[in-house]
Amino acid sequence: MCGQTAQAADPDALDSEINTGNDLTRPLTRVDVRLMYQEMPGDRERAVYKLRGDRPVRLGAGWKLALRLDVPVWDTNGGVSANPSGAYHVGLGDVQTQALLTHEINSRLAFGFGTQIIVPTAGDRLLGTGKLQMLPTAGYRYALPEISDGSFATFGMRYDVDVAGPDGRRHISNLQFAPTFSVALLRDVFVTFYPNSSIRYNFVTRSWFVPFDMQVGKLWGKSIMTSVEGFVPMYRGVSPLYDYRVELRVGFFY
Repeated sequence: MCGQTAQAADPDALDSEINTGNDLTRPLTRVDVRLMYQEMPGDRERAVYKLRGDRPVRLGAGWKLALRLDVPVWDTNGGVSANPSGAYHVGLGDVQTQALLTHEINSRLAFGFGTQIIVPTAGDRLLGTGKLQMLPTAGYRYALPEISDGSFATFGMRYDVDVAGPDGRRHISNLQFAPTFSVALLRDVFVTFYPNSSIRYNFVTRSWFVPFDMQVGKLWGKSIMTSVEGFVPMYRGVSPLYDYRVELRVGFFY
């Protein structure tokens, strides 16, 4: 096993392994349909319907450029100060793009780095931040074939900061962590802890927000994936993001 992992990665062999789409160092060509619901403090709630498209471009020598586009539609009565009546607002949220460079060192090790950019496309102030945001991102993966084919651990970080926008909108500055651990089970079922960068330190409020984050999913052949992910705060900090959150996903892989 040690001799195997020391060899250069074989892209074709790696692409044939089980891939749930949660490993940022192994991007897939895919389209996701997502529904996220979260209950927020103050009896407010938010539903987000999101269409996500991913497209990796193979550059050679184990390198790929992973491109992503997220288009969200929000339905929310959030924003207590800006929406004291609690009326629901529906419309386009802030569109998010991503470009990451990923590199397979060998069959066990890989890393990726790049950035996300969130564009303030929401026409309603309750449906977006009103800020142009950049999220420099980096992650490192360690495959765990000793557990099962497709099991892995990654550690990812990103820094979310606003770089332009109205002075009257809230400043954004938070560090996000994703200590991902994914186990592939029998019959293409998988369990993943922290598939998202859900642990955060907010530099504005100087406070942590730490949820428990777990996803359970199933691969249907090699082209369809379904999953449900739940988030429950363990440490809420001074400005909690939600009381609980659930995300349903259907992914189509190409």
